[in-house]
Amino acid sequence: MIDIRELKQDEYYKITETLLDNNTIISMESGGSSMFPTIKAGEKLLVQTKFFKDLTKGDIVVRRMNGKLIAHRVVGYENDSIITQGDNSFKRDFLMYKDDYIGLVIGKNKAGEYLYFTSFRFCLVRYFYVNFGLITRIVGRFCHKSNRLVSRLQK
Repeated sequence: MIDIRELKQDEYYKITETLLDNNTIISMESGGSSMFPTIKAGEKLLVQTKFFKDLTKGDIVVRRMNGKLIAHRVVGYENDSIITQGDNSFKRDFLMYKDDYIGLVIGKNKAGEYLYFTSFRFCLVRYFYVNFGLITRIVGRFCHKSNRLVSRLQK
């Protein structure tokens, strides 16, 4: 068995891309809060392949950015590239080209339960991020800061 923590970055990317090219659903761990409240740090993401040209606004994708793998939402298009942004961010990412794209996030494993992003709840969240991005980000940021404050007060 391979311990992915011991792989070099380019080896990890190659194995990931090979698995996705073979229509294998892979699991990746989220490491930050940029997609809060949709995805929280430490949650396992389910990722599968989808053609770059078939990505639509609202999809959550895994992409290469600044030497890391990042899961962010598709918010727009520019020529032959895609614009992504974290749900908890007011700043858009660098343009994503086909070579930066890894796969589509189809769901997450939360406390042993699989939650797919095709469920009504996640479709509703997607609708609000696509159509009311700024307002939804402000509410999400407020919720994130409130959760952190409550956690500190409980300690």
